[in-house]
Order: sequence, then C-alpha cells, then structure tokens
Amino acid sequence: MINVLFFGPITMLTNRRKWQLPYIHGITLREALISVEQRFPGVMNIVRFIAVNEIHTHDYNLSLSDGDDIALLTKFSGG
Repeated sequence: MINVLFFGPITMLTNRRKWQLPYIHGITLREALISVEQRFPGVMNIVRFIAVNEIHTHDYNLSLSDGDDIALLTKFSGG
C-alpha cells in the first residue's frame, strides 16, 4: 500500500487525513496523484507541496515503492 497523507484544508475536502492506494509495481508519483484526483475530484487544485517519505519533490516520474508515504500540503505560513 501507498499512504497518501492530507494536511490543512485538504483534510476538509477529503474528510480524512489518510488514504491508502494499492501498490502496483512500477507506479509513479504522477500515476498516484491521478488516482488521488479521481478519488477526490478537485483536491489537486489546492495542493502546492508534495513530499515522498518526508522529502519535498517535483519529480512526477519518481517510482514509488510499497509502503511509501505521499504527503499533500497547501500553502502555509508561519513565524
């Protein structure tokens, strides 16, 4: 399984903090995100940051492994 973790306003759109996506050999981050959008239409419109196993990434061709965590975050600020 691949764990998709939702933070901030994304949890309000999905009504959950976590969703599990079945692992398929060779799946890429792009394919996983397409599955997220299909399950939760419109959610990717507010995603601004993506991390895989706690490492920020822009590599949508990244191959995922069974047990990986994908974190989806919106814009945030702090001080």
